[in-house]
Amino acid sequence: MIENHGRLVKWVKEKMVGADSSQTNWIEETAGSMMGANNHILEQGSSLSVEKQNDVLVSPNGVFLAGFSSVGDNAFCFAIRFMKSSVPTIVWMANRDQPVNGKASKLSLLKNGNLVFLDAGRINLWSTETTSPISVYLQLHNNGNLVLHNIRNESLWESFNSPTDTLLPGQKITKDISLLSSKSKTTYSSGYYNLTTYNNSKTAMFDSTGYFRSSDELVFSASDYGVVRHRRLTLDTDGNLRLYSFDEKNMTWVVTWQAFSQLCRIHGICGPNSLCKYDHALVGDAHACQDSK
Repeated sequence: MIENHGRLVKWVKEKMVGADSSQTNWIEETAGSMMGANNHILEQGSSLSVEKQNDVLVSPNGVFLAGFSSVGDNAFCFAIRFMKSSVPTIVWMANRDQPVNGKASKLSLLKNGNLVFLDAGRINLWSTETTSPISVYLQLHNNGNLVLHNIRNESLWESFNSPTDTLLPGQKITKDISLLSSKSKTTYSSGYYNLTTYNNSKTAMFDSTGYFRSSDELVFSASDYGVVRHRRLTLDTDGNLRLYSFDEKNMTWVVTWQAFSQLCRIHGICGPNSLCKYDHALVGDAHACQDSK
């Protein structure tokens, strides 16, 4: 990780001999920004280890953390977490279907510009499949986007282009980007529900005020629309798409919009051999699953 401002400036300038003044000014500004929090940058040739609890990247605003997260008994995944909630919320994961044990696995930024995740047996579980003739670095941004930059400030890869089950404000969904639910609230492997678009030209995104809009004019807004908050749009384990707003006072997520208000409309919500029926005696979701036999 970056150790001091002078070292960073020297390292980048050595890689950009002959750069014009605008580029060198950008170097100085970027270096200063990087040093605002000295652990949100991973240098080329460096690694994050599952064995070291402090091997993490933290966004400058302290809201997001990227590192190894426990997902079971001696099982870990590399993930981005929202840290302000009472229980940290995973918003992105690299190896959700191939967790590793707590020994020897590393996320490494190689000299050739590729970001790779190797397990204890040196098996490549995941990578960005990138190469670069010039130097690169990995940065966790304030919006929760983990970006592999080159020293020209060009993006080679970013987590916003490969979501798991969650979108963050400013993150787009397109034909090539989909959401896949987790199996359960405690099992983060790929689940049964998928959200995607099959239109080549269709894009959609939402902002921190709670406003969602797609290129084909699909529009919806959060019940607390207009207030800038931390938000997330998640395809939940039950197949419902929900927009959550973060309650700063109680440090919890609150549902402020959902695609299905009647959960029995979600295909397969009760499994292959059960029927979904509404039960007004229940609170909350007000539905119950009954054996079809």
